[in-house]
Amino acid sequence: MRKKRGLKDRFSRRPSTYDSVQFFSVDACSPKLDLRKTLIRFVPPAVEGMSYLEILLLDSNLLTDLPSFLGNLRDLTELGLAENQIADLPEELCLLENLKKLDARGNNVRDLPRGITELKKLRQLLMGNNDLRSLPENLNGMRSLRKLDVSFNRLTEIPESVGMCTFLREILANDNLLKGIPASLTMLPFLQVANFERNPLTDPSSLSRMTFLSHNLSPSCRKSVKEVFF
Repeated sequence: MRKKRGLKDRFSRRPSTYDSVQFFSVDACSPKLDLRKTLIRFVPPAVEGMSYLEILLLDSNLLTDLPSFLGNLRDLTELGLAENQIADLPEELCLLENLKKLDARGNNVRDLPRGITELKKLRQLLMGNNDLRSLPENLNGMRSLRKLDVSFNRLTEIPESVGMCTFLREILANDNLLKGIPASLTMLPFLQVANFERNPLTDPSSLSRMTFLSHNLSPSCRKSVKEVFF
Protein backbone atom coordinates (compact mmCIF):
# COMPACT_ATOMS: atom_id res chain seq x y z
CA MET A 1 0.00 0.00 0.00
CA ARG A 2 1.42 3.35 -0.95
CA LYS A 3 2.19 5.93 1.70
CA LYS A 4 2.86 9.56 1.14
CA ARG A 5 6.24 10.86 2.19
CA GLY A 6 5.68 13.42 4.92
CA LEU A 7 7.63 16.00 6.84
CA LYS A 8 8.32 13.54 9.62
CA ASP A 9 10.49 11.51 7.23
CA ARG A 10 12.67 14.50 6.56
CA PHE A 11 12.84 15.62 10.17
CA SER A 12 13.57 12.17 11.62
CA ARG A 13 17.21 12.44 10.57
CA ARG A 14 17.72 15.81 12.22
CA PRO A 15 18.41 16.24 15.96
CA SER A 16 16.00 18.39 17.90
CA THR A 17 17.43 21.49 19.48
CA TYR A 18 14.15 22.60 21.00
CA ASP A 19 13.50 20.02 23.72
CA SER A 20 12.92 22.61 26.43
CA VAL A 21 10.04 24.89 27.30
CA GLN A 22 12.18 27.99 26.91
CA PHE A 23 12.18 28.31 23.15
CA PHE A 24 8.75 29.88 22.68
CA SER A 25 7.02 32.91 24.09
CA VAL A 26 3.29 32.98 24.65
CA ASP A 27 0.87 35.86 24.40
CA ALA A 28 -1.38 35.30 27.37
CA CYS A 29 -4.22 36.96 25.49
CA SER A 30 -3.97 34.78 22.40
CA PRO A 31 -6.29 31.78 22.07
CA LYS A 32 -3.91 30.22 19.51
CA LEU A 33 -0.58 28.47 20.06
CA ASP A 34 1.34 27.54 16.93
CA LEU A 35 4.27 25.14 17.49
CA ARG A 36 4.39 23.69 14.00
CA LYS A 37 7.79 22.71 12.56
CA THR A 38 9.65 23.42 15.79
CA LEU A 39 11.10 19.89 16.03
CA ILE A 40 9.78 19.35 19.56
CA ARG A 41 9.82 15.78 20.88
CA PHE A 42 7.22 16.37 23.59
CA VAL A 43 4.42 18.81 24.31
CA PRO A 44 5.89 21.51 26.59
CA PRO A 45 4.53 21.15 30.16
CA ALA A 46 3.72 24.87 30.16
CA VAL A 47 0.83 24.11 27.80
CA GLU A 48 -1.01 22.43 30.67
CA GLY A 49 -1.76 25.82 32.22
CA MET A 50 -3.10 27.38 29.02
CA SER A 51 -6.75 26.58 29.61
CA TYR A 52 -7.73 29.57 27.46
CA LEU A 53 -6.41 27.97 24.24
CA GLU A 54 -8.86 27.45 21.40
CA ILE A 55 -6.36 26.41 18.72
CA LEU A 56 -3.28 24.26 19.37
CA LEU A 57 -1.09 23.39 16.40
CA LEU A 58 1.62 20.76 16.95
CA ASP A 59 1.97 19.57 13.36
CA SER A 60 5.25 18.55 11.69
CA ASN A 61 7.29 17.73 14.76
CA LEU A 62 8.86 14.65 16.36
CA LEU A 63 6.13 13.79 18.86
CA THR A 64 5.73 10.11 19.69
CA ASP A 65 3.04 10.41 22.36
CA LEU A 66 0.72 12.97 23.89
CA PRO A 67 0.24 14.00 27.52
CA SER A 68 -3.07 13.36 29.22
CA PHE A 69 -3.30 17.00 30.30
CA LEU A 70 -4.42 17.95 26.79
CA GLY A 71 -7.85 16.77 27.91
CA ASN A 72 -7.98 19.71 30.31
CA LEU A 73 -7.91 22.27 27.50
CA ARG A 74 -11.71 22.29 27.33
CA ASP A 75 -11.95 25.40 25.12
CA LEU A 76 -10.02 23.82 22.24
CA THR A 77 -11.86 23.90 18.93
CA GLU A 78 -8.91 22.81 16.76
CA LEU A 79 -6.07 20.40 17.50
CA GLY A 80 -3.33 19.87 14.91
CA LEU A 81 -1.17 16.77 15.31
CA ALA A 82 -0.37 15.97 11.68
CA GLU A 83 3.01 14.68 10.51
CA ASN A 84 4.43 13.37 13.76
CA GLN A 85 5.23 9.86 14.99
CA ILE A 86 2.29 9.39 17.33
CA ALA A 87 1.15 5.81 17.90
CA ASP A 88 -1.74 6.39 20.32
CA LEU A 89 -4.25 9.14 20.90
CA PRO A 90 -5.01 9.41 24.63
CA GLU A 91 -8.54 8.79 25.79
CA GLU A 92 -8.44 12.21 27.47
CA LEU A 93 -8.84 13.86 24.06
CA CYS A 94 -12.44 12.71 24.19
CA LEU A 95 -13.02 15.26 26.97
CA LEU A 96 -12.57 18.13 24.51
CA GLU A 97 -16.27 18.77 24.17
CA ASN A 98 -15.83 21.90 22.03
CA LEU A 99 -13.43 20.33 19.52
CA LYS A 100 -14.46 20.91 15.91
CA LYS A 101 -11.34 19.79 14.04
CA LEU A 102 -8.89 17.00 14.86
CA ASP A 103 -6.07 16.60 12.36
CA ALA A 104 -3.80 13.63 13.07
CA ARG A 105 -2.85 12.74 9.50
CA GLY A 106 0.56 11.26 8.85
CA ASN A 107 1.16 9.40 12.13
CA ASN A 108 1.24 5.75 13.26
CA VAL A 109 -2.13 5.54 15.02
CA ARG A 110 -3.66 2.04 15.00
CA ASP A 111 -6.82 2.64 17.05
CA LEU A 112 -9.03 5.60 17.79
CA PRO A 113 -9.96 6.30 21.41
CA ARG A 114 -13.19 4.56 22.34
CA GLY A 115 -14.82 7.79 23.44
CA ILE A 116 -14.09 9.77 20.30
CA THR A 117 -17.68 9.32 19.12
CA GLU A 118 -18.76 11.43 22.11
CA LEU A 119 -17.33 14.55 20.46
CA LYS A 120 -20.69 15.98 19.42
CA LYS A 121 -19.26 19.17 17.89
CA LEU A 122 -16.51 17.52 15.84
CA ARG A 123 -16.81 18.55 12.19
CA GLN A 124 -13.54 17.28 10.74
CA LEU A 125 -11.87 14.01 11.72
CA LEU A 126 -8.70 13.74 9.66
CA MET A 127 -6.87 10.44 10.18
CA GLY A 128 -5.41 9.82 6.73
CA ASN A 129 -2.03 8.11 6.37
CA ASN A 130 -1.99 6.21 9.66
CA ASP A 131 -2.21 2.53 10.55
CA LEU A 132 -5.89 2.26 11.47
CA ARG A 133 -7.32 -1.27 11.41
CA SER A 134 -10.91 -0.42 12.41
CA LEU A 135 -13.29 2.43 13.21
CA PRO A 136 -15.72 2.71 16.14
CA GLU A 137 -19.07 1.07 15.45
CA ASN A 138 -21.09 4.02 16.76
CA LEU A 139 -19.88 6.74 14.39
CA ASN A 140 -23.34 8.27 14.57
CA GLY A 141 -22.35 9.80 17.90
CA MET A 142 -20.39 12.42 15.96
CA ARG A 143 -23.56 14.11 14.84
CA SER A 144 -21.84 17.26 13.50
CA LEU A 145 -19.26 15.47 11.34
CA ARG A 146 -18.75 17.06 7.92
CA LYS A 147 -15.49 15.49 6.74
CA LEU A 148 -14.03 12.06 7.48
CA ASP A 149 -10.56 11.29 6.12
CA VAL A 150 -9.39 7.73 6.75
CA SER A 151 -7.41 7.35 3.51
CA PHE A 152 -4.12 5.43 3.39
CA ASN A 153 -4.85 3.12 6.32
CA ARG A 154 -5.52 -0.62 6.75
CA LEU A 155 -9.28 -0.57 7.20
CA THR A 156 -11.26 -3.58 6.02
CA GLU A 157 -14.69 -2.01 6.54
CA ILE A 158 -16.50 1.25 7.22
CA PRO A 159 -19.28 0.84 9.83
CA GLU A 160 -22.84 1.26 8.57
CA SER A 161 -23.36 3.82 11.32
CA VAL A 162 -21.56 6.34 9.09
CA GLY A 163 -24.91 6.73 7.32
CA MET A 164 -26.28 8.35 10.46
CA CYS A 165 -23.75 11.19 10.34
CA THR A 166 -26.43 13.26 8.68
CA PHE A 167 -24.30 16.29 7.80
CA LEU A 168 -21.37 14.35 6.31
CA ARG A 169 -20.24 16.01 3.09
CA GLU A 170 -16.95 14.28 2.35
CA ILE A 171 -15.57 10.82 3.03
CA LEU A 172 -12.07 9.87 1.93
CA ALA A 173 -11.46 6.14 2.29
CA ASN A 174 -9.11 5.50 -0.62
CA ASP A 175 -6.03 3.26 -0.31
CA ASN A 176 -7.32 0.87 2.32
CA LEU A 177 -8.27 -2.83 2.37
CA LEU A 178 -12.01 -2.31 2.02
CA LYS A 179 -14.02 -5.14 0.51
CA GLY A 180 -17.28 -3.25 0.40
CA ILE A 181 -18.95 0.14 0.69
CA PRO A 182 -21.58 0.84 3.38
CA ALA A 183 -25.11 0.80 2.01
CA SER A 184 -25.98 3.62 4.39
CA LEU A 185 -23.87 6.07 2.36
CA THR A 186 -26.75 6.32 -0.10
CA MET A 187 -28.85 7.83 2.69
CA LEU A 188 -26.59 10.84 3.36
CA PRO A 189 -28.43 13.93 2.09
CA PHE A 190 -25.42 16.28 1.94
CA LEU A 191 -22.69 13.93 0.70
CA GLN A 192 -20.63 15.55 -2.07
CA VAL A 193 -17.34 13.62 -2.19
CA ALA A 194 -16.84 9.87 -1.68
CA ASN A 195 -13.41 8.49 -2.53
CA PHE A 196 -12.93 4.71 -2.39
CA GLU A 197 -10.14 4.38 -4.95
CA ARG A 198 -7.56 1.62 -4.69
CA ASN A 199 -9.49 -0.75 -2.44
CA PRO A 200 -9.96 -4.48 -3.16
CA LEU A 201 -13.74 -4.13 -3.45
CA THR A 202 -15.24 -7.60 -3.82
CA ASP A 203 -18.80 -6.93 -2.66
CA PRO A 204 -20.93 -7.03 -5.87
CA SER A 205 -23.31 -4.41 -4.47
CA SER A 206 -20.53 -1.86 -4.03
CA LEU A 207 -20.49 -0.93 -7.71
CA SER A 208 -24.23 -0.27 -7.78
CA ARG A 209 -23.97 1.83 -4.63
CA MET A 210 -21.24 4.01 -6.08
CA THR A 211 -23.18 4.34 -9.32
CA PHE A 212 -26.19 5.45 -7.31
CA LEU A 213 -24.12 8.03 -5.44
CA SER A 214 -22.64 9.41 -8.63
CA HIS A 215 -26.06 10.01 -10.20
CA ASN A 216 -28.19 11.13 -7.28
CA LEU A 217 -27.97 14.59 -5.79
CA SER A 218 -30.31 15.68 -3.05
CA PRO A 219 -32.16 18.97 -3.63
CA SER A 220 -29.89 20.64 -1.06
CA CYS A 221 -26.81 19.73 -3.14
CA ARG A 222 -28.00 20.55 -6.63
CA LYS A 223 -25.54 23.44 -6.94
CA SER A 224 -22.65 21.34 -5.65
CA VAL A 225 -20.43 18.98 -7.57
CA LYS A 226 -20.53 15.45 -6.26
CA GLU A 227 -17.33 13.52 -6.82
CA VAL A 228 -17.36 9.76 -6.49
CA PHE A 229 -14.18 7.76 -6.99
CA PHE A 230 -13.98 3.97 -7.05
